[in-house]
Amino acid sequence: MRTRFVNELKTKLAASHFNVTELGAPELFVWEVQTMDTDSHPIRQTRMEATQPVDLHFKLRNAQPNNQVAHICVDGDLIPYGQEKYDHTSPKHSDGRPDAIVFDDQMLLLVELKLAQEDASEHKEDPKWKSFFYGVAQIEDFVRFLQNNQINLASIFAKVQAVVCMRFEPRFESNTRRNTELFKRSKQLGFLISAHNHTNYFKL
Repeated sequence: MRTRFVNELKTKLAASHFNVTELGAPELFVWEVQTMDTDSHPIRQTRMEATQPVDLHFKLRNAQPNNQVAHICVDGDLIPYGQEKYDHTSPKHSDGRPDAIVFDDQMLLLVELKLAQEDASEHKEDPKWKSFFYGVAQIEDFVRFLQNNQINLASIFAKVQAVVCMRFEPRFESNTRRNTELFKRSKQLGFLISAHNHTNYFKL
């Protein structure tokens, strides 16, 4: 399924020239690096490596021996100028994207990194929830983008999931209204969206 998905992206998004990284290490790390786009605008792009970086990152545990895991940077590679702040050409500035997709032959994971949260938000729920739902909206935008290009994730992968990897994640047990909203939006997408603490490993 890994190869099929990459081929679909190359066929249906023919104008996009993106990089695919494949690694089989038992522990993998997704993080952002500062770089420049083709118009010399500063952007941040994700990388996946088998060596733990110094910067804050999303941790993956590759539980299956010899399992190859692929990574594509969405924001700034698959989709140039993904987030609104990087889009210098869009008149609407409403084309949010998650940071990356990580996938093997069975599962695809949409990853949005919210690791630059201010220290002041550690004990305040409203800023954490706002950051989380902004990440959810970016994931929703990307899924609609794929659907508009006739790419259906559920028809390719046995499991699809999304994570908003956060430095300070919200307390889900404390807010029924927000939990209900998350459940509704996950149901509309057809897969689970969850907040993930950057200190923990996600088992792929």
